[in-house]
Amino acid sequence: MKKVNLIILAIFLNVIIFNSLASQTKGFTNFDTDFFFKENSLSNLSSNLLEQAEGFTYGSIIYSDFYKLGPGDILLFQNLLEEPSQQQIFVSPECKIFLPRIGELDVLDKTLSEVKQLVLEAVKAKNPKNEGWVSLYKPRNVMVTVNGNVLFPGTYILPSSYRVSNAISIANIQPSNKQVAPQFLYSLTRAKEQQKQLLKDFSGSGVATIPSTVNRNITVLHSNGKSSRADIEKSTALNSPEFDPYISESDVIFVPFEDEFQTTIAISGAVHRPIITSFQKGDKASLLLKFGYGLRDDADLNNAILYSADSKEYKLSIDSSMNLLSGDIELQPGNYIVVGVEKPQNVKQHSAVSIKGRVKKPGVYRIEPGKTRLKELIALAGGFLDDASLSLSLIVRNRQTMSNIIEDDILKNFQYSDLSMEDTTRFKLDMLYRQNAVSCDFVKCFEHNSANDNVLLEDRDVVIVPTVPTNIYVYGQVNSPGFVLFEEGKTMQWYIEKAAGFAVGASKSRARIIKGRTKVWLEADSRAIIEPGDEIYVPRPPDLPPGVELQKYATIATTLAAAASIINLIYYMFSK
Repeated sequence: MKKVNLIILAIFLNVIIFNSLASQTKGFTNFDTDFFFKENSLSNLSSNLLEQAEGFTYGSIIYSDFYKLGPGDILLFQNLLEEPSQQQIFVSPECKIFLPRIGELDVLDKTLSEVKQLVLEAVKAKNPKNEGWVSLYKPRNVMVTVNGNVLFPGTYILPSSYRVSNAISIANIQPSNKQVAPQFLYSLTRAKEQQKQLLKDFSGSGVATIPSTVNRNITVLHSNGKSSRADIEKSTALNSPEFDPYISESDVIFVPFEDEFQTTIAISGAVHRPIITSFQKGDKASLLLKFGYGLRDDADLNNAILYSADSKEYKLSIDSSMNLLSGDIELQPGNYIVVGVEKPQNVKQHSAVSIKGRVKKPGVYRIEPGKTRLKELIALAGGFLDDASLSLSLIVRNRQTMSNIIEDDILKNFQYSDLSMEDTTRFKLDMLYRQNAVSCDFVKCFEHNSANDNVLLEDRDVVIVPTVPTNIYVYGQVNSPGFVLFEEGKTMQWYIEKAAGFAVGASKSRARIIKGRTKVWLEADSRAIIEPGDEIYVPRPPDLPPGVELQKYATIATTLAAAASIINLIYYMFSK
């Protein structure tokens, strides 16, 4: 039995040794090759190579059929039969690479795909059973110049993995080492805000804002004296780098300015991006559809029309991905496509509002827009609690007012005002701190049955019912500023006396009541009774520059003297 076991063990070891030798002489099987490749890639790239690659900015995915190698590119190479690990291969200034145990290869003006094939052929030329693998590890840096219609024209050093569109984007970003005049920055910021406002105004309209003919007419002059044209719109629509090429050494990129006489084509209607762009010979309807970046949810697939410059109509058959289901049509200058909008269905809309604070059943309630009013909501919430403050209750409406804090928008609202320039400061304050509160007085609504204050509610309104405050805050030029216990029916003067009276320097005639909910300032005579939540403020007299007081009295004296002279003259004339 022991002899049989020893024979089996010997046979097993011989099989292992034979397979090992066979792999070294005959090459790997498909399984062994894949396993070896994956194991080495993971181990090597996860250690040395990935650590060195930190900080790379590639710009876009590199398509090997379109990327041309140049001096400074770094490749990863591995002979799967002879080399245990991957090796870095540098492209020399002469555009040549040297492969270990293979030799020198010329890669001038070759794409990455062509180099991969060249390396594979060289490896197999040495041993037909060899398997070689090569890939781009790190793209080189190249120097390109961007001129024309960009914010910061000049020369830039960028990775060769960048395309023409990436270089143009960089030329529209302020370099960190470039000082820019403040007036230029102001103009740039203003232009961006105007563009943002324009896009906002046209959002959802289905029509393009302004013609954009730049991105299809970019010229690239290469170091070999040849030139090519980049069509960024076509590259994006077709997801192909062919029309947005990778940059190379000493490229000069010229971005043209808008040309009002450029022939155009357009797409509008229920598409995500309506656009008017320049016409290029060979454009087809299928490409123009792609320029729209897809259909909106309300698009009518049965109502896509191609219009010609002479107003002829061609109905297009398209699917939900904007692919033509019928024959393609070659475009002519002036053609445009309109994708219709489906007729909206009459769906009954329901909305919800929230009520919180001192009501019996706070929470979220469903309302019917255009019908549900404030009193109905309070009834749904079970009514007010005993300590609810009606005078401080308010309705907050969900409205976006972020754009109102931009100074340019504030001054725009003041553009046609007939108020004085001195009012701009007060107006800016009002705009900056404007509230989204609904104009509504709960006291008038619920205690005086005011129909005007029983307002209609809207979706996402929030009704806030606070607790009745127990104190009135008195501050400013009083001897003991602070909280004073609220008492029903008391006047402003009573609360000032409770705060130890007016302090020295107080301007008594300018004391004001600040209403709790609206923060509106009232004179004591206009509303003498203080309500819970109100505040009382006593200011100082206005600070006047030296000499202003003297000028005031001098003016009064001059006016009185002039008046006395006129009276004396009139008396003299009539006395005769």
